[in-house]
Amino acid sequence: MTEYKSKSVCMAECLAPDSVEVSQFFAIHLRNAELEQKIRTWANRQGVAIGVDVNENMFLK
Repeated sequence: MTEYKSKSVCMAECLAPDSVEVSQFFAIHLRNAELEQKIRTWANRQGVAIGVDVNENMFLK
């Protein structure tokens, strides 16, 4: 499997017939620490407890 194909497989999408409540999210995977800070700030303001994983290798460059 090529590196490109491997990274594409790591990404997931969710199709749902209606809106999905944030409380149903388990984790958010992000490319960098800048996005992590934005998400953590947002989550704190919303009172949302969610896992945040920074891993630039999961994303295509």
